Amino acid sequence: MKEIVLNIGGKLETGDVVGIAYNNCTYFGWYVEPGLYGSLKYLSFAGVVHVASLYDDFTSGKTVNSMQAKRFSKGLNYKSFYKDYILAFGPQNNRAFKVSNPEEFFKGAGETEQKYLKGREALKSIKFPAK
Repeated sequence: MKEIVLNIGGKLETGDVVGIAYNNCTYFGWYVEPGLYGSLKYLSFAGVVHVASLYDDFTSGKTVNSMQAKRFSKGLNYKSFYKDYILAFGPQNNRAFKVSNPEEFFKGAGETEQKYLKGREALKSIKFPAK
């Protein structure tokens, strides 16, 4: 598998926290692997928290529909989560950066910190190496 080295932050490993510059905002997530055609595959904080919340509702019996029944038929696992892709690297592309010390970076960041902590807990429960 191709190694990804970002202009800002260096070499990526599965589970590293990345920031993605998009539409005058910065989205955060956990790096998964290189995607196709020079893209980067990641799990966004918001997506992981959302799916974990859906799974909690499903297991508690709050909401059960056919989509959830299919998605969670084997429990919460890697395939349950939404994957995001972005063309994020190359000699002139600085859209993605690695967050070296996420605990310190997100400390006191309110909602983003909560999503980071809840998402990391959900990913660790399925043995994904979230940092």
